[in-house]
This record gives sequence, structure tokens and C-alpha cells, in this order.
Amino acid sequence: MPSSRMATTHFNHLRMLNYYYVTAFGYANLIAVIIGLVRFKKILKPYRLFVIFLVAGAVNDALSTFTIIYWHTNAANGNIYILIEAIMLLFIFYNWGSFGKRILYLLLSLFVLVWTGENLVFGSLLKINSFFRLFYSLAVVILSIDQINVTMMHERKNLFRNAKFIICFLFAFYYTFKAVYEVFYVVPMKMSDRFDQNLFLILVFVNLFTNLGYALAALWIPTKQKLTLPY
Repeated sequence: MPSSRMATTHFNHLRMLNYYYVTAFGYANLIAVIIGLVRFKKILKPYRLFVIFLVAGAVNDALSTFTIIYWHTNAANGNIYILIEAIMLLFIFYNWGSFGKRILYLLLSLFVLVWTGENLVFGSLLKINSFFRLFYSLAVVILSIDQINVTMMHERKNLFRNAKFIICFLFAFYYTFKAVYEVFYVVPMKMSDRFDQNLFLILVFVNLFTNLGYALAALWIPTKQKLTLPY
């Protein structure tokens, strides 16, 4: 979450909180990125897109830091990134066998349609929009829970050494809170500055926990087995 990473950071929140702490917590995903890149050639192909997902999140974090410093907003790159992230997540679950090509194409079309409607037709790319974030977060939670159930049914070893279980658990954890967070901006309601600040602060720590969990998952991603010739 996953990266997700502070792609939807609001500059006003950063001024109210300690900017340096928030930024440092956001870059905790670099630990998982480094582990994933070091092991990239050895890990099984169905997991390689997860590493690319982590790298993309880190790149967007860096870009967001730059745009916030110079333009006091990261709305444009944040809105573009969430579409890229959502598409990568769909392919991650597709690689894990969650659904076939027809469902993949259907979900891809639906994601692009909803994103385009919110950001280009009815809204603006220069404004942080919440409906698509809520929409794809709920989809990721459902897919993650499904994979968790499948993994628990077939895995008899320690689940906390199973990379897919850890990743899906973290996806479910992060995107559940992400969905709750976005609901407050999709549904018109009055919020005090204190409540808004505390809600964002919780997201910061959820993001930190998720990023550290990704590092653990990257360590347990299965690798290719060397072939040995019989004597």
C-alpha cells in the first residue's frame, strides 16, 4: 500500500505534521525495493511484478517530494500513478491465478473507465480525487482476501514465511484503511482540522507498517530451484 507509499499526500497536512518524519516514513519502502532488486533474477516470475510495483512506488514518492516542494501539490503525478498502481495490482493477482484473461480485461477496462471519468471528464487531473482510489482499494481488498483463503487452504508450512500470504495480508490491511480514509472525501461531510489531521496521521503509520512488511515479504519470495542431474 504498497505503496502504498504517500502518492496522495496533501501539502496542507504536511505543513501541520512534521514534514521530515512523514517523508522518512514514506521512504521506508526503499528497504523492500533494495531486497527485491538484489534478489530479482533469482525469484520466481509471478513475483517479479511485485518488485516492479515497489520500485514504481519509490519513484513516485521521489517525484511527489519534488512536486510538493516546488509546487505545493502532487495531485497530477499522484492521480496518474494510482492508475498505474491499480493496473499493476491487477496483473499481480492475474499472475497468481486469481482470475482469467476475460476477467482481467474486464477489470482493466472498468478501472480505466472509472479513472478517466473522474480525472478527465467530470474532474480535474490537477485535483486529488478520491472515488477511484476508493473503488480500486475495495477491489484489491477483495482479491487479497480471496488469495489469503486459497493460500491458507493449500499451505501447511508457516504462513508468515509465505511471501504471497504476507503480501496479500499487507494489501488487505493497507487498502482497507485506504478505502475508509477515502470515504471521508467521497461522501460530503464536515470534518474538523484535528480529525482530518489525525486520520492522515494514522494513514502515515499504516503506510510505515506496510512498507516494513513488504521488506519481510521480499525476503521470503521463493526463488528458482537449481536443477541437479541424477548420478
